[in-house]
Order: sequence, then C-alpha cells, then structure tokens
Amino acid sequence: MARFYSLSIEPTMFGAFVLNRSWGRLGTWGQSRLEYFPDLSAARARKEQLTCELARGRDADRHHKPLKFRHLTGSHPNAVSQPPSNDAG
Repeated sequence: MARFYSLSIEPTMFGAFVLNRSWGRLGTWGQSRLEYFPDLSAARARKEQLTCELARGRDADRHHKPLKFRHLTGSHPNAVSQPPSNDAG
C-alpha cells in the first residue's frame, strides 16, 4: 500500500513555531497533527526525533517493531553478486 508522511516546521503569526505532521495513503487527504513550540530549536529537535523513529520503521504513536530486511543473494533478479568493497585503491 502506497503511503506518504510529511514533516514541516512553519512560523506562526505570534513568533512561535508549529511542526506540521501529515500522513496517509496516496490519493487521499490523509490526516495531520500540529505541535506548537516556543522556539525553532525545540521544533527542530522534535522533527529530528520523529524522523529517527520513522527511519527505524516505527510509528511515533504505536511503537511497532522495526522493519526487517533480507540481503538478496543467488539467482534472484535483484540479487547482489558481490557486496561493495571498501578499498580506496
């Protein structure tokens, strides 16, 4: 299922900042949540926290287990024959 997730920090008219979180299925309006912060550094810290949680494959509200990935080898069409080497020369 194709989904989207968006995080943006926007200023308010009163000198504060809002973190706008939007998510849902592609082709729909989805849902959104606004979190208000007194300064930009607090908003950025919360955005970084949410970004890390999403990168680990977690939903910020439900704490699902992280996603597991398999390394493909052998005759699979997307298989990697040799892992990339770290040799500089």
